[in-house]
Amino acid sequence: MAKTKPLLEGKAGAPGASVYNNFVLLVYDYLALRFMTFFVWRCSASSVILPFFRSHVRQNHLDIGVGTGWFLQHSHLPSDASITLCDLNANCLEKTKSRLNRPDLDCIQHDILDPFPQEVGTFDSISLMHLLHCLPPPQARKGQVLAMLKSHLRPGGVLFGCTILGLNSGNQTWLSRRALQSANLKGHMGNLNDTEEGFVEVLRKNYNDVSTTIVGSTLLFTARDPIM
Repeated sequence: MAKTKPLLEGKAGAPGASVYNNFVLLVYDYLALRFMTFFVWRCSASSVILPFFRSHVRQNHLDIGVGTGWFLQHSHLPSDASITLCDLNANCLEKTKSRLNRPDLDCIQHDILDPFPQEVGTFDSISLMHLLHCLPPPQARKGQVLAMLKSHLRPGGVLFGCTILGLNSGNQTWLSRRALQSANLKGHMGNLNDTEEGFVEVLRKNYNDVSTTIVGSTLLFTARDPIM
Protein backbone atom coordinates (compact mmCIF):
# COMPACT_ATOMS: atom_id res chain seq x y z
CA MET A 1 0.00 0.00 0.00
CA ALA A 2 1.43 3.36 -1.04
CA LYS A 3 2.18 5.84 1.70
CA THR A 4 0.29 9.11 1.35
CA LYS A 5 1.76 12.55 1.84
CA PRO A 6 0.18 15.99 2.20
CA LEU A 7 2.12 17.90 -0.47
CA LEU A 8 0.15 19.20 -3.44
CA GLU A 9 2.55 21.87 -4.65
CA GLY A 10 3.38 21.94 -8.34
CA LYS A 11 0.53 19.66 -9.37
CA ALA A 12 -1.83 20.81 -12.12
CA GLY A 13 -4.84 19.39 -10.31
CA ALA A 14 -3.93 20.99 -6.97
CA PRO A 15 -6.39 23.96 -7.04
CA GLY A 16 -9.42 21.69 -7.08
CA ALA A 17 -7.93 19.10 -4.71
CA SER A 18 -6.47 21.38 -2.05
CA VAL A 19 -9.86 22.55 -0.78
CA TYR A 20 -10.50 19.15 0.81
CA ASN A 21 -9.06 19.70 4.27
CA ASN A 22 -10.36 17.80 7.30
CA PHE A 23 -13.07 20.36 8.05
CA VAL A 24 -14.41 20.33 4.48
CA LEU A 25 -14.46 16.52 4.50
CA LEU A 26 -16.41 16.63 7.77
CA VAL A 27 -19.26 18.62 6.18
CA TYR A 28 -18.87 17.40 2.59
CA ASP A 29 -21.57 14.73 2.67
CA TYR A 30 -24.17 17.16 3.99
CA LEU A 31 -23.20 20.20 1.96
CA ALA A 32 -22.06 18.74 -1.37
CA LEU A 33 -23.86 15.41 -1.58
CA ARG A 34 -27.15 16.34 0.07
CA PHE A 35 -27.74 20.07 -0.35
CA MET A 36 -25.80 20.96 -3.51
CA THR A 37 -26.67 17.93 -5.61
CA PHE A 38 -30.38 18.21 -4.79
CA PHE A 39 -31.07 21.94 -4.62
CA VAL A 40 -28.38 23.47 -6.84
CA TRP A 41 -27.34 20.85 -9.42
CA ARG A 42 -30.75 19.09 -9.32
CA CYS A 43 -29.23 15.61 -9.62
CA SER A 44 -29.68 13.92 -6.27
CA ALA A 45 -26.73 11.91 -4.97
CA SER A 46 -29.00 9.47 -3.15
CA SER A 47 -31.78 8.91 -5.68
CA VAL A 48 -29.92 9.36 -9.00
CA ILE A 49 -26.14 9.14 -8.71
CA LEU A 50 -25.86 6.35 -6.12
CA PRO A 51 -28.08 3.92 -8.09
CA PHE A 52 -26.00 4.80 -11.16
CA PHE A 53 -22.81 4.01 -9.22
CA ARG A 54 -24.17 0.73 -7.88
CA SER A 55 -25.23 -0.45 -11.32
CA HIS A 56 -21.73 -0.08 -12.80
CA VAL A 57 -19.20 -0.69 -10.02
CA ARG A 58 -17.46 -4.08 -10.09
CA GLN A 59 -15.50 -6.08 -7.54
CA ASN A 60 -12.14 -5.12 -9.07
CA HIS A 61 -12.57 -1.36 -8.98
CA LEU A 62 -10.47 1.80 -9.32
CA ASP A 63 -12.07 4.85 -7.67
CA ILE A 64 -10.52 8.13 -8.85
CA GLY A 65 -11.31 11.29 -6.88
CA VAL A 66 -12.60 9.47 -3.83
CA GLY A 67 -14.00 12.41 -1.85
CA THR A 68 -15.16 10.99 1.48
CA GLY A 69 -15.80 7.47 0.22
CA TRP A 70 -19.58 7.95 0.43
CA PHE A 71 -20.35 6.21 -2.85
CA LEU A 72 -18.11 3.26 -2.03
CA GLN A 73 -19.59 2.93 1.45
CA HIS A 74 -23.09 2.65 0.00
CA SER A 75 -22.12 0.63 -3.08
CA HIS A 76 -23.15 -2.79 -1.73
CA LEU A 77 -19.78 -4.20 -2.75
CA PRO A 78 -18.72 -7.23 -0.68
CA SER A 79 -16.19 -6.65 2.07
CA ASP A 80 -13.52 -8.57 0.18
CA ALA A 81 -13.87 -6.57 -3.06
CA SER A 82 -10.59 -5.43 -4.60
CA ILE A 83 -10.70 -1.62 -4.41
CA THR A 84 -7.96 0.80 -5.37
CA LEU A 85 -8.25 4.45 -4.35
CA CYS A 86 -6.69 7.28 -6.36
CA ASP A 87 -6.65 10.91 -5.26
CA LEU A 88 -4.20 13.78 -5.19
CA ASN A 89 -5.27 14.73 -1.67
CA ALA A 90 -4.03 12.48 1.14
CA ASN A 91 -6.90 13.64 3.39
CA CYS A 92 -9.42 12.09 1.02
CA LEU A 93 -7.54 8.80 0.84
CA GLU A 94 -7.26 8.50 4.62
CA LYS A 95 -10.90 9.52 5.14
CA THR A 96 -12.11 6.89 2.69
CA LYS A 97 -9.97 4.09 4.13
CA SER A 98 -11.24 4.92 7.59
CA ARG A 99 -14.85 5.14 6.47
CA LEU A 100 -14.72 1.76 4.76
CA ASN A 101 -12.78 0.26 7.67
CA ARG A 102 -10.36 -1.11 5.10
CA PRO A 103 -6.82 -0.08 6.12
CA ASP A 104 -5.53 -2.64 3.62
CA LEU A 105 -6.88 -0.75 0.59
CA ASP A 106 -4.39 0.08 -2.14
CA CYS A 107 -3.93 3.84 -2.43
CA ILE A 108 -2.42 5.89 -5.24
CA GLN A 109 -1.72 9.51 -4.37
CA HIS A 110 -1.55 10.91 -7.86
CA ASP A 111 -2.55 13.82 -10.06
CA ILE A 112 -4.84 12.25 -12.65
CA LEU A 113 -3.70 14.87 -15.17
CA ASP A 114 -0.35 13.03 -15.21
CA PRO A 115 0.09 9.54 -16.70
CA PHE A 116 -0.31 6.70 -14.23
CA PRO A 117 2.80 4.97 -12.89
CA GLN A 118 3.67 1.77 -14.75
CA GLU A 119 2.68 -0.44 -11.83
CA VAL A 120 -0.98 0.62 -11.98
CA GLY A 121 -2.81 -2.36 -13.44
CA THR A 122 -6.20 -2.96 -15.04
CA PHE A 123 -9.68 -2.96 -13.56
CA ASP A 124 -13.20 -4.16 -14.26
CA SER A 125 -14.60 -0.74 -13.41
CA ILE A 126 -13.15 2.75 -13.07
CA SER A 127 -15.17 5.64 -11.62
CA LEU A 128 -14.79 9.41 -11.86
CA MET A 129 -17.51 10.70 -9.56
CA HIS A 130 -17.74 14.50 -9.38
CA LEU A 131 -14.10 14.76 -10.42
CA LEU A 132 -13.82 16.18 -13.92
CA HIS A 133 -15.45 19.50 -13.03
CA CYS A 134 -12.78 19.98 -10.34
CA LEU A 135 -9.94 19.69 -12.85
CA PRO A 136 -8.54 22.88 -14.40
CA PRO A 137 -9.51 23.91 -17.95
CA PRO A 138 -9.44 23.53 -20.85
CA GLN A 139 -11.87 20.66 -21.34
CA ALA A 140 -9.40 19.00 -23.72
CA ARG A 141 -7.14 18.20 -20.73
CA LYS A 142 -10.01 16.29 -19.13
CA GLY A 143 -10.49 14.48 -22.40
CA GLN A 144 -6.89 13.28 -22.17
CA VAL A 145 -7.74 11.70 -18.82
CA LEU A 146 -10.68 9.83 -20.32
CA ALA A 147 -8.48 8.63 -23.17
CA MET A 148 -5.64 7.57 -20.88
CA LEU A 149 -7.87 5.42 -18.70
CA LYS A 150 -8.88 3.08 -21.50
CA SER A 151 -5.56 1.27 -21.18
CA HIS A 152 -6.46 0.44 -17.57
CA LEU A 153 -9.79 -1.23 -18.35
CA ARG A 154 -9.99 -5.01 -18.51
CA PRO A 155 -11.96 -6.63 -21.37
CA GLY A 156 -15.64 -6.14 -20.62
CA GLY A 157 -14.85 -3.36 -18.15
CA VAL A 158 -16.62 -0.02 -17.79
CA LEU A 159 -15.46 3.55 -17.21
CA PHE A 160 -18.19 5.65 -15.63
CA GLY A 161 -18.73 8.87 -13.76
CA CYS A 162 -20.57 12.13 -13.40
CA THR A 163 -19.54 15.76 -13.77
CA ILE A 164 -21.22 19.15 -13.50
CA LEU A 165 -21.41 20.90 -16.85
CA GLY A 166 -20.56 24.53 -17.64
CA LEU A 167 -22.58 27.70 -17.86
CA ASN A 168 -24.06 27.05 -21.29
CA SER A 169 -24.59 23.30 -20.98
CA GLY A 170 -26.99 21.10 -19.11
CA ASN A 171 -30.15 22.53 -17.64
CA GLN A 172 -28.65 25.39 -15.67
CA THR A 173 -30.69 27.67 -13.46
CA TRP A 174 -29.94 31.12 -12.05
CA LEU A 175 -28.79 29.46 -8.82
CA SER A 176 -26.57 26.87 -10.50
CA ARG A 177 -24.94 29.53 -12.69
CA ARG A 178 -24.14 31.65 -9.63
CA ALA A 179 -22.70 28.61 -7.87
CA LEU A 180 -20.59 27.72 -10.92
CA GLN A 181 -19.20 31.22 -11.22
CA SER A 182 -18.32 31.36 -7.53
CA ALA A 183 -16.65 27.93 -7.46
CA ASN A 184 -14.64 28.68 -10.59
CA LEU A 185 -13.56 32.07 -9.29
CA LYS A 186 -12.25 30.40 -6.12
CA GLY A 187 -10.48 27.69 -8.12
CA HIS A 188 -12.57 24.88 -6.63
CA MET A 189 -13.95 24.06 -10.08
CA GLY A 190 -12.63 24.52 -13.60
CA ASN A 191 -15.68 23.78 -15.71
CA LEU A 192 -17.23 27.04 -16.91
CA ASN A 193 -16.88 25.97 -20.55
CA ASP A 194 -17.35 22.20 -20.17
CA THR A 195 -20.00 20.83 -22.53
CA GLU A 196 -21.73 17.51 -23.07
CA GLU A 197 -20.60 17.60 -26.70
CA GLY A 198 -16.97 17.96 -25.69
CA PHE A 199 -17.08 14.91 -23.44
CA VAL A 200 -19.09 12.81 -25.90
CA GLU A 201 -16.65 13.59 -28.70
CA VAL A 202 -13.59 12.39 -26.80
CA LEU A 203 -15.37 9.36 -25.39
CA ARG A 204 -16.53 8.23 -28.83
CA LYS A 205 -13.01 8.65 -30.18
CA ASN A 206 -11.71 6.26 -27.54
CA TYR A 207 -14.56 3.84 -26.78
CA ASN A 208 -16.97 1.95 -29.01
CA ASP A 209 -19.84 1.89 -26.52
CA VAL A 210 -20.68 5.28 -24.98
CA SER A 211 -23.78 6.38 -23.10
CA THR A 212 -24.56 9.79 -21.59
CA THR A 213 -27.48 11.29 -19.71
CA ILE A 214 -28.02 14.82 -18.39
CA VAL A 215 -29.91 15.26 -15.13
CA GLY A 216 -30.18 18.87 -14.07
CA SER A 217 -26.69 20.37 -14.36
CA THR A 218 -24.96 16.99 -14.26
CA LEU A 219 -23.69 14.70 -17.00
CA LEU A 220 -23.63 10.98 -16.21
CA PHE A 221 -21.56 8.87 -18.60
CA THR A 222 -20.41 5.32 -19.26
CA ALA A 223 -17.81 4.06 -21.72
CA ARG A 224 -16.97 0.47 -22.69
CA ASP A 225 -14.99 -1.41 -25.32
CA PRO A 226 -11.89 0.81 -25.69
CA ILE A 227 -10.54 1.65 -29.13
CA MET A 228 -6.85 0.81 -28.86
